[in-house]
Amino acid sequence: MHLSKDFIEANRALISSHPDWATDGKLVDTDVMNGMELKFEDNTFDASFTSLGIFAFPDPVKGASELYRTLKPGGVAALTTWKSVGSVPLLHEVEKIVRPDSEPTEFPSLEAWVVPGKLAQTLRDGGFRDVSESDVLGHAWWPSIEEAANRICETLRLMVGSGWTAGEKEKMEEGFLEVMKGGSEHMRRGECGKVGFEMVAWTGLAKK
Repeated sequence: MHLSKDFIEANRALISSHPDWATDGKLVDTDVMNGMELKFEDNTFDASFTSLGIFAFPDPVKGASELYRTLKPGGVAALTTWKSVGSVPLLHEVEKIVRPDSEPTEFPSLEAWVVPGKLAQTLRDGGFRDVSESDVLGHAWWPSIEEAANRICETLRLMVGSGWTAGEKEKMEEGFLEVMKGGSEHMRRGECGKVGFEMVAWTGLAKK
């Protein structure tokens, strides 16, 4: 929620500096609200986008039903979840260095969604009938191993939670540097010296 508020404040500042973004006299608006109890009226939107969020809902089906409710007839909802997050196998390699006596870190909230059909079924349970699902391969790239290790750790230190000690979290970046400089099979190299890893997303389209 705190991250959402920061994003909203940044968006509002950006929007206020671009009056030319108004459509029919109305500016783009933003707000923070419960995704399972949206404040919008029925049949409000032509399209709805939920990017990498549905898996974080305490009740994803309720979230999907709110998307359905707030779409106009014929409206389309587009959603994404993760099928494969490339930083996780890299993290497991790092753990062998940083915390060799511990079990590999698991991410149940993500792992439940790797199953084919999970996203599509959630949308159907939320009221949609015209639903399609597909997977899309992408990459996360950084200009150097050093920047990649730094940025990956910024996110993963939050995700691993209390399963890691403060000392282990401090050593995480050093571990990523060692693993990536050692040529991990999970690392990818791109053009102009870029480094990163593969990311595979499930994408869902649902029509009301």
